[in-house]
Amino acid sequence: MDILLNQIVNTFTGLFIHKGNIPGNKVTKGETLVEYLQPFPQKGTGYHRINTLILKSLKRRDCDMKEPIYEYDFPPPYIKPQSWFPLRQPFNLYMDKYRDPKQINKEFLLRKLKNVHPFKGSPPPLPYPNAQYFDGYVPTWLKLEIRKSRLKWGRINDIE
Repeated sequence: MDILLNQIVNTFTGLFIHKGNIPGNKVTKGETLVEYLQPFPQKGTGYHRINTLILKSLKRRDCDMKEPIYEYDFPPPYIKPQSWFPLRQPFNLYMDKYRDPKQINKEFLLRKLKNVHPFKGSPPPLPYPNAQYFDGYVPTWLKLEIRKSRLKWGRINDIE
């Protein structure tokens, strides 16, 4: 049996069984149990010593292995109960927490389709997006949203 070990400071962090039922000394003739998977140490852990162990088995072994399934059910994100006067929070982002995501996606899609014409090209981008003047009174949160959409920052990237 051909075993690949990842050894860091006398602790084994990985164990990869690659081949099994090797006849005699002919490692290349053994059954491939798992396709070769290169070691992938975590970033920032320094140098690693990779050891290959070949163990001799006296009898033929049946090595039927099922593929592992790695699944994790993330709990839904916690959202505080809505308050009457939310202080020090962006108005639009606070309100979007409590809206239906389908409705928000629909708004963004309609905003994108408003500028799309089947026979004409899209309008050219503004050469200096932040140098454009806002007509009349525009609330601060809306100015920020307009600037982000002009610069293509934030959620606007999901639709364009």
